[in-house]
Amino acid sequence: MLSEFDKTWCQKLLTELNKMPITMPFRQPVDPIRDSAPNYLEVIKTPMDLSTMKKKLLGDEYQTVESFIDDIKLICDNAKLFNGPNSMYALICDDIMNEVQKQYCEKAESADQEWFRSLNRAIAELQEHMRSAPADVSLSFKDAPMPDLSKLSEDQIIQIESELGGGTIDTLEKKWMFLNESVRKKIMEISQ
Repeated sequence: MLSEFDKTWCQKLLTELNKMPITMPFRQPVDPIRDSAPNYLEVIKTPMDLSTMKKKLLGDEYQTVESFIDDIKLICDNAKLFNGPNSMYALICDDIMNEVQKQYCEKAESADQEWFRSLNRAIAELQEHMRSAPADVSLSFKDAPMPDLSKLSEDQIIQIESELGGGTIDTLEKKWMFLNESVRKKIMEISQ
């Protein structure tokens, strides 16, 4: 039986496949009458489709991720056998299998490994976001000393709140590092 981690991975892959518009012909079992394929069950001895795979997955019928992927391959092999290797269905299946192979190659071995990969992606995205910050945005408290709020007069507080664009003096500490440099300088001048 699949581990909980592998079962979840298979469920995610199945969900992604079902969201792809090109998988529409493979979501339900072929109906020889509805699908104008009267000899389908004579040609295809082991039919397979995404809804049947979902039932098998929920029923814990897959022992390995590879056996799950084998059923995706079976869907594609059936489509190529019945429709021909150069058919539109065959080309669609090539795209499906490429996506499945890509996902499988990127699959983590455990929940811990997946968590660390996700964390590393988030860190990389944050670093890229920080690199592309506008020049006048400070990302450090070191170069942006804040005024001593306890020494401000009522007039200074009103002027600073005006610079904050509707914020109150109480929010200054939280907003300080995100204010652009010119606003911080203006607030420092007011607090002198």
